[in-house]
Amino acid sequence: GPAAAVDAACRAAARSGLSTARVAVSHAFHSPAMSRVAQAFEAHLADVRFRPLTRTVFSTVTGRAIDPAQDVRQLLVRQVLDPVRFAQGIAGMAGADLLVEVGPGAILSALASGVLAGDPRHAPAVLSLQTDGNSLRGVLAVAGAAHVLGVSLQLEALFRGRLARPLPLDKKLSFLASPCESAPAWPA
Repeated sequence: GPAAAVDAACRAAARSGLSTARVAVSHAFHSPAMSRVAQAFEAHLADVRFRPLTRTVFSTVTGRAIDPAQDVRQLLVRQVLDPVRFAQGIAGMAGADLLVEVGPGAILSALASGVLAGDPRHAPAVLSLQTDGNSLRGVLAVAGAAHVLGVSLQLEALFRGRLARPLPLDKKLSFLASPCESAPAWPA
């Protein structure tokens, strides 16, 4: 909601002995201020065909696993307007092996790590893809963690359309060297 209302809620929580964490965002997501966006999103989703859920999916709208009979379209629209039950949803994932934040940063993965820190025996690895970066670091970290967990990876997709070729490990390779790097060392 509005910044002043958020500040007031944080002060009220502090007076009650609760901690808060402000998340810097560009809009008043998850509040009635997003009603026009929710209407447009609902109209967009009207033409989207959803297949039945085949795996467990947690919702931060409800704070628990989604019932396969749930109307996912309405749940997505509610996601725009309703308060976030992030801690409850993440706590339900404590038995997972790996949580991946798909987005531009690592704010949610840091928050998730904090929620799950209470019992490290059941805490999954929490990583971020960091989708808006210029590096494959996030993708490779997630791929590495998935590989360690026994997931079969399709690595060809990472290199499709890129200038890359196999590097034969049994071949003697030669490299160009810069003469500047071969200058004699000067005594100190």
